[in-house]
Amino acid sequence: YVPHLRSLQLFFLDYLQTALRPFGFANKPPEKSADKPKTTALSGLGIFTNGGGRAKEYVDKVNPEMVVLLGGNFDFAGSIPDSTIIVGRSYDQFPDTLPDDPSDVKTKLETLMTQNPKVDVWQGYNEALYHLIDEKSWSERDAFVWLTKHDTATIHAGIAKNKSVCIGNFKEGTPENLNGSYFKKYIADINSEGAKAGNIKVYLCVHEHERTTTNSDNWTFGQRYNGRFKEILSKGLNLPVLVTVSGFDSEAGPSVGSGKGWLGVIDSSIYLQMLLNYQKEAKAAGATSVAVFQVGLGGSWDPFDISSLLDL
Repeated sequence: YVPHLRSLQLFFLDYLQTALRPFGFANKPPEKSADKPKTTALSGLGIFTNGGGRAKEYVDKVNPEMVVLLGGNFDFAGSIPDSTIIVGRSYDQFPDTLPDDPSDVKTKLETLMTQNPKVDVWQGYNEALYHLIDEKSWSERDAFVWLTKHDTATIHAGIAKNKSVCIGNFKEGTPENLNGSYFKKYIADINSEGAKAGNIKVYLCVHEHERTTTNSDNWTFGQRYNGRFKEILSKGLNLPVLVTVSGFDSEAGPSVGSGKGWLGVIDSSIYLQMLLNYQKEAKAAGATSVAVFQVGLGGSWDPFDISSLLDL
């Protein structure tokens, strides 16, 4: 009789679940977050972040091709999939104020590489030509001598620690004279050093290499690939390319002077399409990967945060 009683119990339990399902009382197991697909409209799009804000959610949902990780603490690298290219940039060690002599770059980078093995690619000082020429009023010759010394030290650090590195780190519009003798010598020197790199990758990294516009009638057509890094490569610099920052990272377009960032001036769906178009164009021109500014930096950078695009 016990088996028969068990059958009746199962029959009535199944009946009750079927009858009550429209009212939300069905006895079904809770859905696990791991069962949800990790896809969004941003799937694959890289980011520039310090690991704050919604950075972890972004990484989990988007599975970005590249994460440019800014900071003095690179623990967030442990939250990033192995398939993602992680570029490390220590603002503590390499701030925007450049020293007159970059002789300590190799030692600083080797220390960072040893302390943070999860990071794949390392960057030293950013936008050096801009800071040296435009802010420190150095001559083009002296600026390229500094940059060659910096980038050579960067490559040597990568070789010593078997880590890939970024060189150049050019801001949009630099180098200004692509046909000049100083740039030609820089290319020859870097190609020579890069030939010694063996298994590590030496990337040409570019920063803000897109076209923006301050024309309020045309601003939605900004953030387009402008051909600049392809032109740099055409001069004989035989390196793969990473775009370490793209998207609005300053008051571009009609938001000039407003401090609104992209959030204050453009519809999210339009901005998303701009970012995807830029990524497609840049990669078609030879870029390995593209990172968008930014997720999680906070403070005055909040209006530039793209994490709200996760909700589209």
